[in-house]
Amino acid sequence: MALTTFFSNAVRSLGLLVHIDRLRMHFARWRFRNKNQAFRAAHPHLAIPDEAIIYETFNADITKYYEDGRDVAKWLVETIQSHTDCDTCKILDWGCGPARIVRHLPDLLPRNAEVFGTDFNAYTIDWCQKNISDVAFTCNDLIPPLPFHSNTFDIVYGISVLTHLNEQRNHSWTREIFRIVMPGGLAILTTQGEAFSAKLTPKEKTAFRNNQLVVRGKVAEGRRTFSAFHPEAYMRNLFTEFSILQHTPGRSVGKSLEQDIWILQKSN
Repeated sequence: MALTTFFSNAVRSLGLLVHIDRLRMHFARWRFRNKNQAFRAAHPHLAIPDEAIIYETFNADITKYYEDGRDVAKWLVETIQSHTDCDTCKILDWGCGPARIVRHLPDLLPRNAEVFGTDFNAYTIDWCQKNISDVAFTCNDLIPPLPFHSNTFDIVYGISVLTHLNEQRNHSWTREIFRIVMPGGLAILTTQGEAFSAKLTPKEKTAFRNNQLVVRGKVAEGRRTFSAFHPEAYMRNLFTEFSILQHTPGRSVGKSLEQDIWILQKSN
């Protein structure tokens, strides 16, 4: 187990992680200040949230927020189009945060597609509603339901959302996604799978190997510092209502860890 993991768990157990993370945020703002100023100057008409909003869901690097979000959106559209026709689709970004991904979708999807975003962070959603056009944003609670009728969406995706929820919420939100997806529709979700097991303590790794969800809490659920790790067998059991079309295990690439990708379909 890495020293950083040991330190992080010790700080978490003492209830200090939220304070440490706040210091990290301020440091990140300082670290990227020149780069962020240059990006804003080069794109004066581009709506960009404050770095504190970006940090909560990604990092304080505005360039990465925008460009990585665009790259993920392109991948998402390609993935969707390989499985279904989305000429008139309704698509929901569940856990959209500051619109890192969803802001790019209207320009990438056919004109008649409808794009929605939802998140439990009211401050973030307020920014999205005031600054991002062509996407319908709503604020949801930490617990279901969402303010949508059953069988509403052709596609629901959640990029690293289950990774910030406890076990009860993993189950309740999976059922809620199943409810709002149309028959034949898709759910695309990412999780911290086997590639992340190297970050686990020996006790956590034992639970993970026994196909148990590993949760690091003692901070507010749903926030960036609340973290859950999902074994493959656990996920397959969680997704029993869906048909699993594709599971792509994440890889360890240099210092980066990729999340597992799950592509699910609701039966007709």
